[in-house]
Amino acid sequence: MEQTSFAAASNRAWNTPWNNSWNRRRTDLARRKPNGGFRFIPAIALMRAWWAYKQGIIRLYDLRVWFACHEAVSRRCIVRPNRFPRYAFEEIHRLVEGRQSANVQTAVRRLSNAGLLDWSERKIQFPVMKSEGTGDADRAWNEMISLVDNHRRKVPVPRRTLRFLAEVSRPVSIATVLGHLLRCLYYRNGMCEPSGRCKSSWVADVFGVDVRNVKAARRELAETRWLVVHLARQTAMNRWGAAVTINLAWNLEQAPASSELPLRPSVSTTESPPPRRNRKLSSRTENQKPAIAARTGAHMLALPSLRHVRIEDLHDVRRIDELLAEAWKRRLVPQGDAARLRFHSAAAHALRVGRQNPAGLFAVFIRRGLWKFLSGADEDLARQRLASACRPPPRQFHRGLTHSAPASHPTHARVVLEQLVPRLGAMRTNAKLWNSIGWAPSVCRA
Repeated sequence: MEQTSFAAASNRAWNTPWNNSWNRRRTDLARRKPNGGFRFIPAIALMRAWWAYKQGIIRLYDLRVWFACHEAVSRRCIVRPNRFPRYAFEEIHRLVEGRQSANVQTAVRRLSNAGLLDWSERKIQFPVMKSEGTGDADRAWNEMISLVDNHRRKVPVPRRTLRFLAEVSRPVSIATVLGHLLRCLYYRNGMCEPSGRCKSSWVADVFGVDVRNVKAARRELAETRWLVVHLARQTAMNRWGAAVTINLAWNLEQAPASSELPLRPSVSTTESPPPRRNRKLSSRTENQKPAIAARTGAHMLALPSLRHVRIEDLHDVRRIDELLAEAWKRRLVPQGDAARLRFHSAAAHALRVGRQNPAGLFAVFIRRGLWKFLSGADEDLARQRLASACRPPPRQFHRGLTHSAPASHPTHARVVLEQLVPRLGAMRTNAKLWNSIGWAPSVCRA
């Protein structure tokens, strides 16, 4: 007898209720139907509706209208003889809680064009969806289908959950609910079995959302008691996901007060989470002392160019001469002192007339050769600037030669005399030195 019982026990499957406590808990929680009833929706239809939303074929509002239409059909599942149902957009509008009922009609039109709904006043039909697509256009759909093993079954979606999906305005919440319905809610032997295991990463991969947002949405569903999360080993959670149970007696109106969403913080947290890669945090400190607004330190100014004239170029005689040399190369102006004076007069004219963009005005002035707009005041101002700078004209450009700007500013004649006179006074008595070079200045003769 003992050998027979042992052999019989060894032939049993590992996941039978006698061998697995988790399956025993699933059997205990199974019910004939959830509170408020349910509606059979093919798993392929749930996935196709979400795929159409992710591909931009329909909008989020249209997806919510699609769930509301399922609820409207469930309300008329039992009709008396010689009675015909009637569907109106106002009823869908009340389920979706939109702003205008005209938006429902537009959403129904988009759903019909997408092949998700056939609307009429007497009947609402949902076309049969194909499990697999052909061509490159359905590549994303085939990848989504390959991630769901049991996509050819019907899901007993509770009607209260349908009304909840019609009211939710967050896509990640809808994706999280659909993922747990596909993984954890089955109809076997006339019973709704609401328990199973579901990984947040699986939901993120199937529905194309962020895994951290899925965890946050599942936490909110647990707070509203739509989902019950059981304690499980970490190794099992890493392999199969968290052990959860969908509450078949759930009612949104009876949810605890603590499940309400918190108030919006002062700092906005609606930005997308950081990328999954490069998770290593930076070693810098967050609360640093702010820098001084004024620029400090030395910085180099870019070389002057007629392609990008700066306001600093018009205030510096040297930079204007470099622009003049470039204009000679491009044959925009002739060579000579008169052309140089006219070039500097154009810079003075741009500074005097230009209000918003003097540098741009100067560039247009040179490119188009608008010399007729120069006045005598501009030439006088240019002469004063050249005289105060005491700069010789730049070396003229000849064919076959390249122009090079002087390396530094020339020394003023007054500075040269101030340095030379003390030396001459010190050398007045050294007549042998002057005789050696064959010349004696008048200072020495005196």
